[in-house]
Amino acid sequence: MATDSRVVQDYYDVELLRIDAHNGTLYFVGGHLLKLSRRDELRWWRVGEIGVLRLGVMPHGWGWRPYPDQRMRRAPERDDSASDRWAWKLLRADGRRVDRYLLTKVGVIPGGNGSLVRQDLETVTIDLPREFRELCRAYRQQPTVVLRAFIADVCSFKNLAKGPRNDGYCSLGSEERRLAQDYFSRAHGMYTEHEGP
Repeated sequence: MATDSRVVQDYYDVELLRIDAHNGTLYFVGGHLLKLSRRDELRWWRVGEIGVLRLGVMPHGWGWRPYPDQRMRRAPERDDSASDRWAWKLLRADGRRVDRYLLTKVGVIPGGNGSLVRQDLETVTIDLPREFRELCRAYRQQPTVVLRAFIADVCSFKNLAKGPRNDGYCSLGSEERRLAQDYFSRAHGMYTEHEGP
């Protein structure tokens, strides 16, 4: 099931079978074998890792994300479609028996030992000007995706392994966080409540 409008298909519980560093090729298996070229990210991954393989029209046509906890597996038979939540199972150390089941928002992968930041949201409604919508369209982004990414960067929601968020917010990277926080401080810093000396 795709979780992003830019993604054609997500494959969960896929294993990284082999890395051919010389040719810059990764081999995945998850019901079928895939051979995909990639750049310098080869050094970040390890053979035998389990994760999600995303195929689609993203910047490089695909993406690979190992699960933060390698004992985690999807349990689609326990999904709760009425509340739009996915089920995951955390396997015991032996890799065969289930330790426990978890429910997350669709597309959210639990972190180490099944950790998950509780959803704590407030809905606001704003009018988006045509210029902002056109800017987003020029970059082939949905306005909600852009705004959510900025919120995640300015709030420094960065640790997918230890604290993935059930609301799906996640920073785009350290430089993006620094720039978003610099902008916010410059634009709104004069309104900060400073404590007295």
